[in-house]
Amino acid sequence: MPWASPEAAAGAPKTLGLARPATPSAPLPGLPVVARVHVEVAPTHALVVHDVALPPGEDPGPLRLFVAFGAPGAPRAFDAQLMPWPAPSPAAAWPLAVERAARRPAWAQPLFGALQKGGAVVHVPPRLLRSLAAATGEAMLRLRALHAPPAEDGEGRRSLLVRLGVPGGHPLTVERVEVVAAAGAPPVLAASAHLCGPDADGRPLRVETATPSLGAAADATTILPGAAVRHDTDDLCVVYRQADYSSEASGARPPSERPPS
Repeated sequence: MPWASPEAAAGAPKTLGLARPATPSAPLPGLPVVARVHVEVAPTHALVVHDVALPPGEDPGPLRLFVAFGAPGAPRAFDAQLMPWPAPSPAAAWPLAVERAARRPAWAQPLFGALQKGGAVVHVPPRLLRSLAAATGEAMLRLRALHAPPAEDGEGRRSLLVRLGVPGGHPLTVERVEVVAAAGAPPVLAASAHLCGPDADGRPLRVETATPSLGAAADATTILPGAAVRHDTDDLCVVYRQADYSSEASGARPPSERPPS
């Protein structure tokens, strides 16, 4: 269920006032696993995707999950979908209700980020979760946040902070980190990632890219994300550098010069 464009995405639902539901969230049925953090970048935006393997529970109540936003700033748009796992398909995705929140409401379960940060509450119907997880024992929760492009530093690098931990909670395993250029955008020239936080294992993590030479060069100096020592205060810091539209080698053209898709 792709967005037509960053501009169309900016019109996605943004509910600012939260009404207290009749019942609080059911507890998380088990410890979720972050199967993938996918970062898709362009000069005009950065899209951050969490794919979370979510087990169904026995509690008949709905899950109301709080997700704190990362950086830079609140996203232009945010949405959530539920789909089968381990073979997710956007064609089989069910959109979920989302409400923005200045901080975690008392009736929501924390999933990512500090509780006092701004974010969103994602509503997961229990019958839908159990139905999609019936075959394999898990469903996949996909969270998408569309950000403005981070500012460049003096060397042309841009940085993103991706929420992972819940202080005081259980650290979640992260299995894969990807950084790729959006369709039609200039290629990613360099990408790195590491856990960040007061107690973080700062060793560089393996980042999957669409450029095989980048991954091959980093294999000897990085560790798999699942091998890093995790703490509940960890987030994920992603740094990337992208060719610009003026680079002849990039083969990319600014949006105004690209043919319509």
